[in-house]
Amino acid sequence: MRNLLFISMIISSLIAQTYDSEIQPIWDNNCTSSCHISSSLNGGLNLSSSTSYAELVNVASQGYSGFMRVKPGDAMNSVLHQKIVGNSSFGDRMPKGGGNLAQADEEKIKKWIDEGAKQTWGTTGGAYSLSFDGVDDYVEIDNSLSYTTLTGSSAITLSVSFKRMSGTGWQGLWGNNQSNWTQISIRIDDQNYLSLGYKDVTGFFDYSLNDRTIDFDKWYNLSVVLNANKILWYLDGDLIEEDNVSFTELSSYGAGTPEFSIGRGNKTYGEL
Repeated sequence: MRNLLFISMIISSLIAQTYDSEIQPIWDNNCTSSCHISSSLNGGLNLSSSTSYAELVNVASQGYSGFMRVKPGDAMNSVLHQKIVGNSSFGDRMPKGGGNLAQADEEKIKKWIDEGAKQTWGTTGGAYSLSFDGVDDYVEIDNSLSYTTLTGSSAITLSVSFKRMSGTGWQGLWGNNQSNWTQISIRIDDQNYLSLGYKDVTGFFDYSLNDRTIDFDKWYNLSVVLNANKILWYLDGDLIEEDNVSFTELSSYGAGTPEFSIGRGNKTYGEL
C-alpha cells in the first residue's frame, strides 16, 4: 500500500528544560530523604518524583487558607516560594533542619513559578512549520542540530503534530533517523504504534506506545520527554503514559549519523 503521511509540524522544542530535569533534583537532594515522602506527612506534601508536580501546582495549601502551594505566574503568592525564602508569615523556613537551599536553587524555583510553573519550557531548536505528503521524501532541518550537539544530553523533549492519511509499515516523523545510525527519532512502527528510538551510552533502545494505534485522517499533538530513566508521553497536552527505561545520556554511532529531518525513515530508503 502506498504510504501517505501529511505532516504539519511545529518543532517546539528540541533540547528543552523540564520540571523533571531542573526542579525535581532540588527536591531529591534536599527534601525527600526523610520529610516529604508521603502525602500523609509534613503538610500532606509528597515531593517524590512521581507525585511532586501534581501535588504542588494549582493545589491549595493545607496550612495557609487562600494560598496555593504553587500559583503559576506568581511566586510571591505561592506558599512554596515563601517557605523556601524564609518568610516568617508562612512558618518555619524549609528545608527544615537541613540548611537553606542554595541561592541559585531558590532563584531557579522562583523563576520557574513566575514563568508559569510549566512541565516543559525553553528551546534551543528553532520553530519550523511545513506540510508535505511523504512517500519517499523528507526535509532536512539544518546542521546546527547535528548529532554532536545532542551527544551527552541527559534531558530531551521532542514535540510533533502530524496526521497519517494511509499506509502501513514504519514511517519516521522526525529525528536523525537512519537504519543502524539513528541517534533519536519519533516514528510510527509497523504495528501503527508511536515509537521512540534512541542511542544511549549502553546501547540502542526502542519503546512503543503500544496501548493505542494511530487512526488515519486524525491530527495528533505529541510530546515525548526522555529524562532520568523515564519516557513521558504527552498527547494533546495530557500525560498519558510514563515508562521506566534505560537512559542516562544520548550517545551516537558517529559521523554516519544523518542530520535531523522531518519524514525520513521508511522502507523506500531501506532505513527501517
